[in-house]
Amino acid sequence: LNDSSKIAYNLWNSIGKPDFSGEHAKKLIELGFDKDVEFCQNIDIFDTVVKLFKDNDLVSLRKIENS
Repeated sequence: LNDSSKIAYNLWNSIGKPDFSGEHAKKLIELGFDKDVEFCQNIDIFDTVVKLFKDNDLVSLRKIENS
């Protein structure tokens, strides 16, 4: 892992479940996307990762094995 990914990983582990009370989440809720913000608070609800090219073409699906 590079330094940026280590920082992101450590920050994620220290926070726990996302709060989503920030400025952008509040704006999305004001725009009527409250259900979307609520859905985005879920963690690990899918066991598949979609990998995309930069032009958004589907490259692969990969199932995540639980350890």
